[in-house]
Amino acid sequence: MKWVHVARLASAIVAAASGLALAGNAHAQQNFYAGKQVNYYIGYGAGGGFDLYARLLAKHLGQHIPGRPAVVPQNMPGAGGLKSAGYMYSVAPKDGLSLCTTGEGTVIDQVLNTPGAEYKPEEFNWIGMMTPHYTIFFTWHTSPSKTFADVQKRETLFGSLGSGSTDYLPRVLNKVAGAKFKLITGYRGSADVLLAVEREEVEAGFGLWQDIRDRKAEWIAEKKINPIIFLAPQRIPEYPEVPLVNEVATTPEGKQILDLFAHSEVGKSVFTTPGVPADRVAILRKAFDDTLADPAFRADAQKSNVYLEPMNGEDLQKYVQRIVSVPKDLAKKAEEARK
Repeated sequence: MKWVHVARLASAIVAAASGLALAGNAHAQQNFYAGKQVNYYIGYGAGGGFDLYARLLAKHLGQHIPGRPAVVPQNMPGAGGLKSAGYMYSVAPKDGLSLCTTGEGTVIDQVLNTPGAEYKPEEFNWIGMMTPHYTIFFTWHTSPSKTFADVQKRETLFGSLGSGSTDYLPRVLNKVAGAKFKLITGYRGSADVLLAVEREEVEAGFGLWQDIRDRKAEWIAEKKINPIIFLAPQRIPEYPEVPLVNEVATTPEGKQILDLFAHSEVGKSVFTTPGVPADRVAILRKAFDDTLADPAFRADAQKSNVYLEPMNGEDLQKYVQRIVSVPKDLAKKAEEARK
């Protein structure tokens, strides 16, 4: 019996010491963030979907971080989001005071050795995903290309950012699905591409499906656009006849390659630099989860027609690791197809 009591006493002492350590550490981290500024870098220009989501999050996130630091959004456009990702990997301080939202193809860009993707995405500390990307590729109503089958028959001018999925996916579709996209690059964000389509500078463009559906509802109602293909896990209920990107390959190998692209996007996600202490990463992840559940944040999202389908940081980190662990032979084939 004495041994039982001694063991219980020892356990109690250890538990108490652990609790004091955790409490002391939490207090230390609260002191760390108090009075500080968190710089939140946005990998695209103002006015697009990434900018909208990131600024909405920045408005509320600081209220859920102990010490309530100011969260200041800053646009850092360039190379389809690669500039901001590279900055986070190599330049930004590794202290938990820098956050970033960049391209949905940030992870697969590195896997495919995209020029400018000079970082290791699995080494970032992923904080959470606000929504996955269900991307629509469409043509303007005046274009002769009304369906993907039409794009397989005639050259169709496509507005692109010059990198990311809106650059490599049309190229891959040209290679493995017989499409005839001609890319017009140099646009700084999706908002610029949508404007170019509306002005008929190009015939085809892209956008987050949820954004197009909610923020460009008149385009849908007035049939101003022709959906030609979706990058999504399943067919879109509003357009059940429109194929997914991984359904149009002309060979089994092409199907494998398009499957890789179809399941490799990180949507509207937030990450911080490598090397941030684990306790600060945990604080940021909890703050993200609390923000996404905050009724005030949800109300603002609804006012802005922002669609939310969050994933927590732990699950997102595992998802990123799965993407970078793709078999090297398949990654090589996908890289060649993109060229």
